[in-house]
Amino acid sequence: FDWSQIEPQPGQYGWQAADAAVAAAQAARLPLVAVLDGSPAWARAAPDVTPIDNPLAPPQDPATFARFAAAFAERYAGRIHYYQVWDEPNVAPHWGARLIEPVAYAQLLQQAAAAIRGHDPDAVIVAAALAPTTDRGHSAIDEVYFLQRLKAAGAGTALDIVALQPFG
Repeated sequence: FDWSQIEPQPGQYGWQAADAAVAAAQAARLPLVAVLDGSPAWARAAPDVTPIDNPLAPPQDPATFARFAAAFAERYAGRIHYYQVWDEPNVAPHWGARLIEPVAYAQLLQQAAAAIRGHDPDAVIVAAALAPTTDRGHSAIDEVYFLQRLKAAGAGTALDIVALQPFG
């Protein structure tokens, strides 16, 4: 569920496509794992908007994403049980024009998880699926090291499940 498509302007939500996806999954009796990802330009740091627009970059302030996650959970509580917070924060471009930083993702995860659980106490919080990589540099961090840093940052209490990518 692309945040930039659902909330293109602050506080202005367009739920039609998301409503249709949730309804279709329910009609097919398929449980959803809602992947909340993709930031609108208004929420991103300037280097993630110009010179190259990067809608995969995280928001400048994790609280803006937490507000979106709260609105999402309020709308779909009882219909969606699993909420994945972000996708592949261990590689560029999914972490924007900055160094890959597990501690910053931990802050995003913790704030979003609290916001989701505030509207859906039965929510299962899924940590972002990590991109398979053996790198440990500025634009990518291998999964094991990223998870170790995430745990050290105290994010373990915010999540229930760690997602894995089936490729690589």
